[in-house]
Amino acid sequence: MLAEFFCEFRIVEFLIVIITDYEWYAGGTSSSNLIPYNYSLNTRNPITLSNVCQIEESKLKETILQELKKQGVECDEYVKETIDEYEIDAFKFYFDQSGIYIVFLTGEVGCNADGC
Repeated sequence: MLAEFFCEFRIVEFLIVIITDYEWYAGGTSSSNLIPYNYSLNTRNPITLSNVCQIEESKLKETILQELKKQGVECDEYVKETIDEYEIDAFKFYFDQSGIYIVFLTGEVGCNADGC
């Protein structure tokens, strides 16, 4: 199996954002995933979505579904159930100067989800 790993560090105001990206290839199949980590520069603790986002969990999940639809993802029952099963602090996300980006693993939502 071949694997490639990439890591990016960003400092955005009061936190550090670490974004890892890895790709792998194993004889005819391959995948890649972006996994972000956010830490407070003051406390050195991980920052969760509930630390920075003052929104009801149900409203956040509805906003995520709406954004996925805008991006062309077919939000069928499988995708809705996947998002609904997340606890608010289990969402993977990262910051940059323009906002917060929610990240899903390859195949978790969108094409390849539920055997698409």
